Amino acid sequence: MITMDSPKAGNTGLLSRFSVKVQIGLIAVIGVAGLLGLGGTYLASSIRTAAMQDELNQARGAEDTLVAIELGMLQARRHEKDFLLRRQERYLGQHAAVVTDVTAKADALLKFLDDPAQSENARKVKAGIASYGAQFVRLGETQKKVGLNENDGLLGALRASVHGVETILKQNDEVVLDNLMLMMR
Repeated sequence: MITMDSPKAGNTGLLSRFSVKVQIGLIAVIGVAGLLGLGGTYLASSIRTAAMQDELNQARGAEDTLVAIELGMLQARRHEKDFLLRRQERYLGQHAAVVTDVTAKADALLKFLDDPAQSENARKVKAGIASYGAQFVRLGETQKKVGLNENDGLLGALRASVHGVETILKQNDEVVLDNLMLMMR
């Protein structure tokens, strides 16, 4: 029969060589180390999640800004069309205000971009918007010079001249010249 005191009593573990106090201390140290490892993993995961959230916020901000630029350009195009159809000076001011706002948004877009190629493309877009705005200002100035209606600008001067010639023709009762003038008109 085998007793507990005999060497063949069974495998004695490594921890059985230590006192119960030391065994409990080792278990506590292992538990604390596990908790520290878990905490470190959680901290690293939190840092990575925060970095990914920042990247997502950057991308979302860039997308929102791009949408605002697109909507602004559509609004500018609308004011352009209204000016060309109605020839009212108020559309020039509205167009200029929208282009200024869109240009500011193009500047804001650069703050969201880290990639040099994307930043360069954004700068090109901003330059294109500025060029478009300048071209439309020149168009508006030229149209105002020509005349926004038949009484203003060069059109008004031409109309006044035609009326003056018609008055002279009526005084001289020249039917042939009067008909030619009407055909030219």
